[in-house]
Amino acid sequence: MKKIATTLGMLAVVSMTGLSYAQQSGTMSLGKMSMEEFKQKNAQGAAAVSAITPTDVALSVTDKQLMLDVALGGMMQLEVSKIAVQKATNEAVRTLAQGEVDEQTGLSAKLKAIAAVKRVALPAMPRPRP
Repeated sequence: MKKIATTLGMLAVVSMTGLSYAQQSGTMSLGKMSMEEFKQKNAQGAAAVSAITPTDVALSVTDKQLMLDVALGGMMQLEVSKIAVQKATNEAVRTLAQGEVDEQTGLSAKLKAIAAVKRVALPAMPRPRP
C-alpha cells in the first residue's frame, strides 16, 4: 500500500507539473525550464527561507496547529522524494525529487528554528494513517 501511495504521489507530481525531460542541443530541461533555471529557482527559494528571522511573538492556537500540519506534510514530502531519488529511472524525475529533498530539508530546518523560538514542539516523525 505504501509503495502504491508513493508511486501515485510521484505520478501526480509529474502530471501536475507537466514535467518533461528533454535533451535538445546538448542541454537538459525540466518542463519549460532549463536545468540551470530550475537550480536557480531552488536557490532563490532557499535564500528567501533562510532570510526569515523568527520573533518570540506568541502564536495563536490556529497558527500552532498550522505549524504542526506543515511539519507533518513536509515530512511526508521529504520521505516520498527520497524514495523517488533512489528508485526513479527517469533522470528528470530524480532531478525534480532531489530538488524537493533539498527544499524540504531547508524548510524543515527553518521551521524547527522558528518552532524553538516560539516554543512549539514539532513532531519528530510522521503519524501513521488510521
